Amino acid sequence: MDIRKDVQAVIDGILAGKILETFDRYYADDVVMSENGAETTTGKAANRAREEAFVANVTVTAGASLTGWKVTMTLPGGASVSSIWGGVNSGTTGTVTVTNAAYNGTLAPGSSTSFGFQGGGTGSGTTVSCSAA
Repeated sequence: MDIRKDVQAVIDGILAGKILETFDRYYADDVVMSENGAETTTGKAANRAREEAFVANVTVTAGASLTGWKVTMTLPGGASVSSIWGGVNSGTTGTVTVTNAAYNGTLAPGSSTSFGFQGGGTGSGTTVSCSAA
């Protein structure tokens, strides 16, 4: 077992937007997790159910050359963004804007990048628009 290799694989999986697949592969059956000081959740099945409640991956595809992009999401009442990867968010409820990270803003025509986020509440009914920044 190479702990450095496993930690890097977890980081790479999360950054690639494969949070649930990474969770399934690397977390123990008796994992105990807590987010933002909230109550702990014990067990792989219970934690996976919590993660599935609201995890989204968004792909941005360039129709023309881009040096930056912006995605605007309107979340339904009660929904919020608690963490994000592959982008920078402004706001956590209502209208949330996500712009590119420093490393994924320049896109050639037809190429794509992605970001992902985890939220609370339900994502059902979210509307999304994308534009060049």
